[in-house]
Amino acid sequence: MRYYQPADAFLRQYSACRKHDTVARISRITQPTLIMTGDDDPLVPPENSFILKELLPHAQLSVFPKGRHCFFMEFADRFNEEVVDFFR
Repeated sequence: MRYYQPADAFLRQYSACRKHDTVARISRITQPTLIMTGDDDPLVPPENSFILKELLPHAQLSVFPKGRHCFFMEFADRFNEEVVDFFR
């Protein structure tokens, strides 16, 4: 909470997220892709990751049960292990 994001900055970030749309170009991604999500993320619905997995033929999806928006910190050991394994 020491570096809490000001409301105006959050609103600008939210606006950028709402307007960002790359679906028309996603087919250009041909490299293997690792998609990771927490299944309890209140900010980015995990369903987005399932959609992304369907759009990327070479994608691998990893879901973190009970993972929230910062699942990569909540489950740091598993997260790090999966990322390292993916790049091997």
